Amino acid sequence: MSSSLRLAWCVILLLATAACAARSPSFAARFITEGTPSVNLGGIETAVYGQPPRRPHAVMPPVPAIDMAVSRSSSNLGSLEASSPELHGALAALAVRPTPAAYLAVAQAYSAAGVRDRAFDYLTEGLRGDKTDVALHDALARVWRDWGFPDRALSVAHAAVYYGPQSPEARNTLGTVLWNLGQRGEARAAFADAVALDASAEYAWRNLCTATLTLGRTIEAIAVCRRASAARITRKESHR
Repeated sequence: MSSSLRLAWCVILLLATAACAARSPSFAARFITEGTPSVNLGGIETAVYGQPPRRPHAVMPPVPAIDMAVSRSSSNLGSLEASSPELHGALAALAVRPTPAAYLAVAQAYSAAGVRDRAFDYLTEGLRGDKTDVALHDALARVWRDWGFPDRALSVAHAAVYYGPQSPEARNTLGTVLWNLGQRGEARAAFADAVALDASAEYAWRNLCTATLTLGRTIEAIAVCRRASAARITRKESHR
């Protein structure tokens, strides 16, 4: 192995180690990781995963049947809404003022409680009221992606970018969906767009680092991964 390639891998291993040491469930969901994906709608968190199982279009359900069976029980939902102050407050705020932000807050609360189909319901209902809301499109794209339907996620992710051309989070989410579809070059371009919009976006720098290295652009990856490492250090210092 050449010295440049060894250095590139050392940089990316350093980033991965740092993520494990300082990870929180919502923040870790921004990055390229291999393994089974899980839905996380916390704030603007995003993720890139290895290729999920592909399912034929003909058998794609609106939402996963398992989630439907478990979480749509009225007694289960009533108990959850009564026991979760966050969900209770989000639902109350939505009832008073049904804004896109209020729908997103309810979806976040349901997702945090593991009731992902209800999160899906509130995201789609919010978009019926305002089809231009970037955060709702971005969150919905991540739901489809994490359920293993990147084909469905793609159009929603493109909508988020269309309505939010200056949103680095939307660009990063688009990159994650393209990555799941095996379009690695296009994914890397989306991550590059994200860091161009926000040079402090550590999540996008790290995705760009991994994508560049995966594509075999080793020399370029060294510089990119160093930027990702510097962004991580800056973030850690800003949270002290």
